[in-house]
Amino acid sequence: EHYFSEYIDLFAQEKKLTSQFLFDEMKTWYDGYRFCGDLSKEPIFNPFSVLYYLQDQKRANYWFNSGTPSFLIELLKQNPHELSDMDNIFVTPADIGTIDIHNINRIVLFYQTGYLTIKNFLVQGSSELFMLGYPNQEVALSVTAHLTSILANIDKSKVESTIFFLKKALMDNDITLFCKSLKTLWANIPYSLHIAREAYYHSLLQNMCNLLGIDVQSEVLTSNGRLDLVITTKNRIFIFELKFKEEASVALQQIFDKRYYEKYLLKGKPITLVGLSFDFKDKKLDLEWES
Repeated sequence: EHYFSEYIDLFAQEKKLTSQFLFDEMKTWYDGYRFCGDLSKEPIFNPFSVLYYLQDQKRANYWFNSGTPSFLIELLKQNPHELSDMDNIFVTPADIGTIDIHNINRIVLFYQTGYLTIKNFLVQGSSELFMLGYPNQEVALSVTAHLTSILANIDKSKVESTIFFLKKALMDNDITLFCKSLKTLWANIPYSLHIAREAYYHSLLQNMCNLLGIDVQSEVLTSNGRLDLVITTKNRIFIFELKFKEEASVALQQIFDKRYYEKYLLKGKPITLVGLSFDFKDKKLDLEWES
């Protein structure tokens, strides 16, 4: 606010936005870094991204696109499933301080290179743990896009075009378009890369939905069980249940039987229930749905 007020005012005037909107956007996209367990201290903005944001006058993934060491991408490729959920992972203080590049926890390496940060610090007796997670939207979306691209063995640009149609489908409540977009994307995954477990497809779907830039919650606890995925848009709530080698109708019926929707009845939004079924036919991934 002190050093960049002129740039922020100019940005706001030229784009017909308020200064508060720009502050909020910068906070969501470029703030959030912590380097100690004292959560009372203010989180830190990424100066690299903030400077480019104010210069270019647009939101973009400046840090990941301009500064990602190639060896981090190679680490992602070596074992993407190990890194498929890097948000809210616990490590010890000893892990955080590791400097031996040949013997280092991959998660800690992402912390040391600015793609994860300290989100919480827990103490139990003499034991201490740091919880690491994505600092902001810029990093979360960038890393997730690359992970999804690697997990699905497809070009990142193809992932981004699919995200466009997935978001459009949700805004239009068009479940057929949503599922067809997923099916088209995943048809590119070689048979040899598939893992015959429901968790694998859940991870793929979770990664794709995290890229939508809207409220996505996975493995949500209810009074009657744990539902797979909830997506909340401005005008609607979507509840997804996934099955592997079972009918989509079975997944949909589980939502009804366990009344997963009850938790959301007072939100004042219509609710769409979706059952998804993953299977193989002629060594190709098949996706069926009922809603």
